[in-house]
Amino acid sequence: AGIGDGNLLVSVSVADGAGNTDSATLPLTVDNTPPQASVSVGSATVRDGESLSVEVNANETLAQTPELSFEPGFSVGTATQTGNVYTWNAAITSGVAEDAYAVDVQLQDLAGNIADYEDAGAFEVDHTAPTLSLVSLSTTNANSNYAADGNRVAVEFTVAESGTGLTQDSPSATIGGQAMSLESSSNGTYTFVYDVSQSDGAGSKEILIFASDAAGNSSQ
Repeated sequence: AGIGDGNLLVSVSVADGAGNTDSATLPLTVDNTPPQASVSVGSATVRDGESLSVEVNANETLAQTPELSFEPGFSVGTATQTGNVYTWNAAITSGVAEDAYAVDVQLQDLAGNIADYEDAGAFEVDHTAPTLSLVSLSTTNANSNYAADGNRVAVEFTVAESGTGLTQDSPSATIGGQAMSLESSSNGTYTFVYDVSQSDGAGSKEILIFASDAAGNSSQ
C-alpha cells in the first residue's frame, strides 16, 4: 500500500568500519491530493466598458498563480493575490465578441498535483441594446391626434432582443412623464395604455418607450 498524505520524519543513520556513527532526521510532507478551489464569477452578463471579476479561492498554498482562461478566449488580465485567494478583473471592450463564455481554471500545489476545473463558471457578453419599433399610436377620441378627459391612449410597439434577455421591468412607456400601463404582450409585441384625466392638463404630451436588457444595454 502507498503512503497516505501527511507529515513524516525520515531518519538516516550511517556507520563506518571503525564504528563511527552519525544520523539525521528530516521532515517530509506526503501529498498526493490535487488542490481544490471555489470559483466565483462577478456577473452573469457584461458589456463594453465593464470589467468581469473572477475569484479563485484555493484550499492550500499553490506553486504558482492559477491558470485562468475563457472559452472562447480573450485576455483575462493579471491576478492579484491575497493569501490563497486570486482575483482577476478582465476588461470587456467592444472587441470582445458577443457570446456565452465558460471559465476554466487549472491549479498546481507545492507537491506538483494538478487540478483542472473546466466550466467552473459562465458569463455572457452582450453589447447590443434591444431594438424598439413603433407599430401604432391611437386614442379613443374621434380625432386620433387628440385625447380628452376619459379617453384612452394606446401605444403598440415591438422589442427585439437577441442577447441576454430583457430585464424584469422592461419594456415600459410613459406619456407626459406619467407611467403607462401594460395592457398586453405577445411574441415581442407590447401595448401600453393610459387613461387621460383633467389633471393631466392641456398641451402636447411626449410618449417615450424604453427597453433594457440584462447586460445593461438600453434603448429609448
